[in-house]
Amino acid sequence: MRKGSERSVWLRHLAVVVAYVLGYTLLRQISFSHWFLPSGFRLSLLLLVPRRYWAALAVGEWFPLAYTSYTCLDELGPIWSAVMVIPPIALAMPIVHWCRKRLVLFPSGHSVNMGGFLFCTLLVSLLWSVLNLIAYAVARFPVGYRPDYAEWAGRYFLGNYLGILTITPLVLLVREILQSGSLNRLPKRLASSRLLIESVSLLLPALALLTWLGVSTTGDVRQVARIAMFLPVSWLALRHGWRGAAFGGAMASIGIVLTMPALYDHATQQAQVLIAFTITTLLMLGSRIAVLREGEQQSQLDGKLAFDVAQRSMHLSELRLRQTAYAIESIGSAIQQSHHHLLGQLRRLLPSAEEEGGYQRQAKVMQQQVFRLADSMYPLVWRGRGLPTALHEGTIARALSEAGVSYQCDIQGRGLSQLSPDVHIALYRIACEAVVYLLAQKKCTEMTLCVRSGLTHGRRWAVLRLVSRESGAPGVAMEWQDLVTRLGASGLGLAAIEDRARIYGGQVHVQHTLGGLQVSALLHDSQAG
Repeated sequence: MRKGSERSVWLRHLAVVVAYVLGYTLLRQISFSHWFLPSGFRLSLLLLVPRRYWAALAVGEWFPLAYTSYTCLDELGPIWSAVMVIPPIALAMPIVHWCRKRLVLFPSGHSVNMGGFLFCTLLVSLLWSVLNLIAYAVARFPVGYRPDYAEWAGRYFLGNYLGILTITPLVLLVREILQSGSLNRLPKRLASSRLLIESVSLLLPALALLTWLGVSTTGDVRQVARIAMFLPVSWLALRHGWRGAAFGGAMASIGIVLTMPALYDHATQQAQVLIAFTITTLLMLGSRIAVLREGEQQSQLDGKLAFDVAQRSMHLSELRLRQTAYAIESIGSAIQQSHHHLLGQLRRLLPSAEEEGGYQRQAKVMQQQVFRLADSMYPLVWRGRGLPTALHEGTIARALSEAGVSYQCDIQGRGLSQLSPDVHIALYRIACEAVVYLLAQKKCTEMTLCVRSGLTHGRRWAVLRLVSRESGAPGVAMEWQDLVTRLGASGLGLAAIEDRARIYGGQVHVQHTLGGLQVSALLHDSQAG
């Protein structure tokens, strides 16, 4: 068992060596001094591969370097060959380890410390550029050849730095996509990704057009086309943060290289310097944008959670009111039974039929008040036949009738029954509060209640509109406080209506109409349609 385990470990290390050799060799074939993609390949692996495989990475880089060193031994000398076989990835390991540990490059599974990453990129680019200069400083050149080390230093630093910015942020983006969900749902997530859709539909066509313009023209027009490539990249970074800058920057870097007329074209290197500066700036800016956007999303989630808690609390309060109403009705029924029982016993003691009648009237009034209190808490007709019947014939209709106000109710649409019970409760309470509010604002003799419901973008909604009018007909006086008690309203006015509507993501409007006043409330269902 132990031998099999050791063999598996060695096979994994061998697989890492082979994979690194193939990846390095492939990228080396399409790279040059001022656009060196293997640098990005090295740093990406050091950032993502566990430390136990780092030795295998160094061995994997040694093989292609040894081949290059051997083939150029006669041309550049044995000292150059000895320096060239030193794997640059091995020299960068202490720097990357320090950055991963001290700078916390990955604070969580789905976030990147972009400032720390760019600092690490700068350090390893400088290190690898110095190593290249040391190698050429000890190289054996033909007699009379005078190397320009200053130009080489800038070229190699640009190549390493831009190679990292082209490859590594893109690798980090792919890592985040793979870790954000299961692989089975990856095609669906990619198909709905706004970053991918906007990149394919807008960024890539714009960069392709600018690349074609840079290839088919010369002089200033070509340089303008190259410089203009940072515009769509900037737009994508502003839209999607560092992720947009990573993808757009890689595509722009490739586009500039495709417009290169010669290997060491000075104008191309100038454009590469600009795009390297642009990518660096956009990665830092995009990282900040991503943090702000994540904070905004978290605030939205917190707000939604607060609304959910408020809705549940409101629902629990209504359940308590219903239980209380049932308890009060039970008390009323007990009073009624006690009344009949006591009446039979008291008939012998009551001196006259008039006193007996007075006792019966008092008992009946008390019983009616008890049932009216229970009905104001949770309407009896609602319990049996639902919200539409409660709005048509319930407490609101009876209270307005006693107040001498003509009342009509119009329910439109068939979606009211599909709304959640929470919304039904909210609609009824808002209707009661609106009736009390309108009667407190202006004398009226007519009221019309209209309720509409529907479905928009998969979410159900309801609109309640209560209109009051004064027709000139005489009304019956009714105490405002009695009306508040009868309807079970708070009597706090418009504020109570707005607060209850906000809990369900809605809003309230009050406007004057011809001869009256109108209150409209929009509510969204807490459940999906």
